[in-house]
Amino acid sequence: MARLFVAIEIPAPVRKAIFKELIAPLEGLKPVKEENVHLTLCFVGEAQEKAAAKKLDEIEFAPFEIKIHGVSRFEENVVWLGANANEAGLLAQKICSALKVNPEKVYASHITLARGKEGADFFHEFAKVKNSGFHETLKVNKFALMKSELTKEGPVYTKVKEFTLEAK
Repeated sequence: MARLFVAIEIPAPVRKAIFKELIAPLEGLKPVKEENVHLTLCFVGEAQEKAAAKKLDEIEFAPFEIKIHGVSRFEENVVWLGANANEAGLLAQKICSALKVNPEKVYASHITLARGKEGADFFHEFAKVKNSGFHETLKVNKFALMKSELTKEGPVYTKVKEFTLEAK
């Protein structure tokens, strides 16, 4: 069993821009490492890697574009960047349904930027980026099953398998 999630990987130049413009200014929060920036489609939780990959192999979905923009927050502990595409939501539903993920574990498509930490002024930090004009359009033609290992230095993400989207 492994801690799994399904994501769209963000191209390196866009990850660098997100880190520079939106993550680096959040000095008082726990930032996401640049190499870990991704767009979450579905948090799976503890599951068998091979069984999950087999179910994801059966998903058929056409490539699409997604617009990333709009910084927001989950309560007082997560700053995130939004992803605007109906297709991303439909793909996330297909993925979560195929993996039989509990409805309360289904997340809105987003890119986590930073998490709150004890003693930080979350709202002061959030104000630094909340009105950012950052936006980017990405062509999505694949998604990945990812494994998350929690360490003292932060999470380490490993790609288990990549899945190509094809027009059928």
